[in-house]
Amino acid sequence: MPAPTSERTTLQLELVANRNRRDFLRLSAFAGAGLVVGVPALAGCQSGSNTASSGAGTPPTTPTGVLRVANNGEPVSFDPAIGASVADTGITAHNVYESLVRYKGSTSDLEGVLATSFESSPDAREWLFHIRDGVVFHDGEPLTSSAAKASFEYAKSSAGAFGNFLPTKAVYDDSDPHVLRVTVPTPFPDLARNLSVLRVVSPKLIHAGPAAVAKTPSGTGPFKFVSYTTAQTVVLEANPNYRGPGPYLQRVEFPIIPDADARVAALRSGSIDMVLRLAPQNAVSLRGTRDIEVVQNNSWAVGRLSLATKTAPLDNPKIRQALAHAIDRQALVKAVLGGVGGAIDDSWVAPGLYGCHPPAAAAYTYDQGLAKRLVAESGVATPIPLTIVWSPDEGAQFGQMAQAIAGMLNPIGFNVDVRSVTLDQKNKVNTAAAGTARAWPAAVEGSRFITGTGAHPIALRFLQRNFQVDDQVLNSLQDRIMQTPNGPERLELFADLEQRISEVVPEVPLYSEVTLHALRKSVQGFVPPQDGILSNYGQTYVVG
Repeated sequence: MPAPTSERTTLQLELVANRNRRDFLRLSAFAGAGLVVGVPALAGCQSGSNTASSGAGTPPTTPTGVLRVANNGEPVSFDPAIGASVADTGITAHNVYESLVRYKGSTSDLEGVLATSFESSPDAREWLFHIRDGVVFHDGEPLTSSAAKASFEYAKSSAGAFGNFLPTKAVYDDSDPHVLRVTVPTPFPDLARNLSVLRVVSPKLIHAGPAAVAKTPSGTGPFKFVSYTTAQTVVLEANPNYRGPGPYLQRVEFPIIPDADARVAALRSGSIDMVLRLAPQNAVSLRGTRDIEVVQNNSWAVGRLSLATKTAPLDNPKIRQALAHAIDRQALVKAVLGGVGGAIDDSWVAPGLYGCHPPAAAAYTYDQGLAKRLVAESGVATPIPLTIVWSPDEGAQFGQMAQAIAGMLNPIGFNVDVRSVTLDQKNKVNTAAAGTARAWPAAVEGSRFITGTGAHPIALRFLQRNFQVDDQVLNSLQDRIMQTPNGPERLELFADLEQRISEVVPEVPLYSEVTLHALRKSVQGFVPPQDGILSNYGQTYVVG
């Protein structure tokens, strides 16, 4: 019989977008992750690839047509410094707002967006960003270095997550309206990478206060915010002052459809044009459907099982190692994800990203015999109670993933209870896991941790807090990486870090994610986002 909840260590399966602000990095069993069966997934540190929608249409010379993209939930806030959910950031991040820089296509190279170019001093303590001339915010304010400075200072002072991507003691010099000079007291080699996730907000909107930023976004992107109607839709329209290319659409609508099956039904009926992040089974059912195309992308996302290592029994390295060897990752991909995605090679850094360097030897081979021996060597009395908490609000596959993992852990000495809760209840477990409430003695959260937008260096900085890892070697490596300029020495430190993580086991890497998106064949020019979530519709158009 399962042990009482108060005596069980808790694991969670959770759906989370592109965020690093929670107190634990989490397992990704993200809805809709995957490719069709038989398509190879990423291997090693190769970069993913984007596949645009097919067709031979020609973009219109002026914005025309309406694109209807299903949104999976109610927006909580449109504040880009918060990024409260996929429902929020997926709409505004690359459509209403822009950043100074971005990743170039499917590579980990950076290119300018609102900055025409950028450079740093050899010691990475001084950065120059040359601001693009002639850009105007949707509310008429001009883009200047002062506007960028105001956005970054707002993000840093807000309660949102993305301020953590900025240096704590940065000094922003905006004396030249065309150049933003950033100086920091210690090397900060990842500033440009981190700025790829910082959106530049109209200074007029910032002056109006956080409530205004959360409700009425105003950026420089290809689309302007029009309206949000609760339980109905979010509407954007073409920005007539955009510098191009695009936008080619006059209007983009995001009907709010929380249920995954309902989204697929709406696509079949023609009431919407696109569904993002399909579940594998839905993708299979749509393949071959007349007028519907399934587009795939090897994203930079990876699934991980992350552990609160200061809480018994997960404070015992033998137990963590046992968990790692007890989970058959290939079986999870095959049975739960329908063969989409792929078991990864133990790298903590997502494939395709700067710093990716898998450990020299496979750290977490599937070996239940070894897992049983490690449990015995740990000295922890069996059966060891664990609870996996998941929410149906985030997709049925989370329950399937939880049951599959439970089935793998039970034979090696764990007594696993899988519990379905509401999303609100699961969020309360998050709070307990963070130590602010002790309704649960520990937590292993399940979610998606994306490093594809430059988040990785910041994640390194928070590794100790997130995993509560008490390992001086790991902590020292993190600190050195954060302050070592780009170059051979830094890449060697990344390799050392990967090796140490594989020894300490603060997490178990599970699979590389491949996303599926379904769209009507009349939709042209759509390129799946490399991070798997934040789509840009500026060069998308509708034909016929």
